[in-house]
Amino acid sequence: MVRLPLLDSILARAKSKYYHHGIKYVKKLDKLSEKIDNWFQFSQHSKYFDEIKVAHSRKSAFWSRY
Repeated sequence: MVRLPLLDSILARAKSKYYHHGIKYVKKLDKLSEKIDNWFQFSQHSKYFDEIKVAHSRKSAFWSRY
């Protein structure tokens, strides 16, 4: 599985003042993932995103802005 260190770091810090950076990053990844047909050995963006949702489900400030 490919990890996204930038997003992982932002969410791990749990500082809402940095969430806008993570949201901007995820939105770009959402658009890019639509253009990828073959993920080869990497997990799909949707799988990683689902894991993030579960692991950081209580960060309502992040999810409400997303």
